[in-house]
Amino acid sequence: MKRTRPWSMGMGIALALGLSGCAPLLLGGGAAVTGAAAERRGAMSVVDDAWIDAKLNTLFVRSESVKWGNVSFRVYRGKVLLMGTAETEAEVSEAVRLAQSVTGVKHVYNELKVQYVSAKDIAHDAWISAQVKARIFGDEHVRGLDIHVDTVNQVVYLTGLADSQAERQRAERLASITPGVKEVVSYIEVVPSDYPVSPTMPEQNPEPDTVSSDVL
Repeated sequence: MKRTRPWSMGMGIALALGLSGCAPLLLGGGAAVTGAAAERRGAMSVVDDAWIDAKLNTLFVRSESVKWGNVSFRVYRGKVLLMGTAETEAEVSEAVRLAQSVTGVKHVYNELKVQYVSAKDIAHDAWISAQVKARIFGDEHVRGLDIHVDTVNQVVYLTGLADSQAERQRAERLASITPGVKEVVSYIEVVPSDYPVSPTMPEQNPEPDTVSSDVL
């Protein structure tokens, strides 16, 4: 199952390196600083996102209402995507409030759920993220540097920029056919840029025999 959202999201110093916020759920990518600067969003946007990430991480650590480690987040172009788990709806509301309070945040997307996730689940999610990222980086029709991957309870969240609708759908499809993925939630924004990928995007889906026809 795949859900596509008209994107708006973000993250911090860790994000500047391609990582997601809040240490216990560091499931983002692993690009170097030079790689981050080469992303479609631009070096200044990377720096601004890093500041938001660091500020929000500090707020979560200091909060008595939000349990640090339950909530992870990704910051992209001033937009914050909250992911992970919470013990109560009050914790979810406080996490959203704190994210909205940070200067420079344009929008907050809340994907937090009140549920329990074990250490085994977290390890499995990390494995899924690694597999999805490997597929995306290994595909010539997707500029993997611009697509960030996070997984919570086998739900894969994609954030970043794509040069075309076809490129976004390709990344979503690659994630959806990865073993263990229950759902793909896409916040990838389509913004044409000077970083084109392969001009001959294939019309067929990758590995169509491994995916049900209702995935896309």
